[in-house]
Amino acid sequence: VHDVGLRALADMYQLAGWRVIFVGADVPMLDLPTLLVFFEADLLLLGATLATHVPRVEQAIRSIRERCERPVRVVVGGAAFDEAPDLWTRVGSDGYAPTIDQALDVVAEVAQDDRIARLETEKQEAAWRAATAVEKTPQLEEAVASRDRAIEEFRRASAAHVDEANRLRAAVADQSALVAELEE
Repeated sequence: VHDVGLRALADMYQLAGWRVIFVGADVPMLDLPTLLVFFEADLLLLGATLATHVPRVEQAIRSIRERCERPVRVVVGGAAFDEAPDLWTRVGSDGYAPTIDQALDVVAEVAQDDRIARLETEKQEAAWRAATAVEKTPQLEEAVASRDRAIEEFRRASAAHVDEANRLRAAVADQSALVAELEE
């Protein structure tokens, strides 16, 4: 019952073309860093329904930050975080979404910002290598140009994901309205 929101969000992102691995609520906290490395995860969504769950979420995030061999962004949500607006920052999360609709935006924003930052760093490193090369060969110039094209293509693809998230949010709102109408 406690992972229904995360399951719904995972399904929505999978429908939008994201690679999603839903592991459920029974994964031991100490196994999370290994699991994230194994699946080459960039993002982890955690939920907490009760305030008594928050310390476990905080421990999980701390464990990931300390033991994970790769950078992983964490977004939290659930009723436990609704009571204190800044609780998500205190537990070490990168983002908080009070609803599935907002989670679509928050996740898209966190993932996009992180990927673009990595690509920008790679672009700057490639430009530095090109600028410090003794002689700019045609191969090096083409490699830098190819990298720049890949970054631009990624930005367009990221924008498409944000558009898809907006489309999914509208679909959820439509379905929610239909459910409310049918329940009356």
